[in-house]
Amino acid sequence: MHLRDDQILASANASGLGLSSAVFTRDIERAFWFAERLQTGQVTINDTSNYWELHLPFGGWAGKASGRGRVGGRYIFESMTQVRSVAITVGTDAR
Repeated sequence: MHLRDDQILASANASGLGLSSAVFTRDIERAFWFAERLQTGQVTINDTSNYWELHLPFGGWAGKASGRGRVGGRYIFESMTQVRSVAITVGTDAR
């Protein structure tokens, strides 16, 4: 870890925004160190923070002032469906 990484992380996490962030580095361990600690709903490594694909969940960080809920991935299906359990007995004795 670089000497100033803790300061950089603290500054980023002090923001009231938590929707998306980007980390640019050649050091993959450093990239994942930041990705695990940044308080944003999405972290992109070595690309712009506007990266999004429909099959990936997208949303903010709890307690921040950006990004309410989730869209994309399984979250889009959950927001448009009702959970229901159905039990069925199959066979000749089903009456």
